[in-house]
Amino acid sequence: MISGWSEEELEYKRKLWKETVERLRGKGVKLIDFEYPPEAKRGRTELPSRIVGSTKNYSKSCGGGLAWPGTFTPCKYWPMIYEKWKEIYIKYNLSPAVRFTDFRGAHYGMLRAMTPFDKRDPDSVERAKKAMTECVEAGLPYGLIPYKPPVEYWRVMNKKADPGWISLICRVKDMLDPNHIMNPGKLGVR
Repeated sequence: MISGWSEEELEYKRKLWKETVERLRGKGVKLIDFEYPPEAKRGRTELPSRIVGSTKNYSKSCGGGLAWPGTFTPCKYWPMIYEKWKEIYIKYNLSPAVRFTDFRGAHYGMLRAMTPFDKRDPDSVERAKKAMTECVEAGLPYGLIPYKPPVEYWRVMNKKADPGWISLICRVKDMLDPNHIMNPGKLGVR
């Protein structure tokens, strides 16, 4: 789905998309064009938005699993991060589908690698988990910050974090939760 803040921006993005598709098809890459499901279109274009339809349709053909590393990332690095994510996803035999959401007038936005997988297959679940964790690790040097990170992402971030940050997060956690009963292990520091 292509979006823009003006007709000029939409036309420019359509032009870039067509050029990219032609270039990739010329290299033998198989691209499949499909019609976005009607309920998914409504979820993206009508307010209040309900995105349930789009994720349901996106994941149902792959075994029902859908996850993504949700991140806030500087927009200027999206192309570089996408190239790294694409390599990672291909390595794990996953579709390198990425969703970009820019914040109007801001240099940051949300960058997510949409990851459909077969939740009935332990190997598929493990490949998806590894790919998403590697994506977070690949994006950290570019200023990527995961939101609502699971423990795996915390571990990756904490390996690169300043010791002062680790100390601060432990002290704040101890102050708010002296009995260590809220989300034990969630921050990946103990």
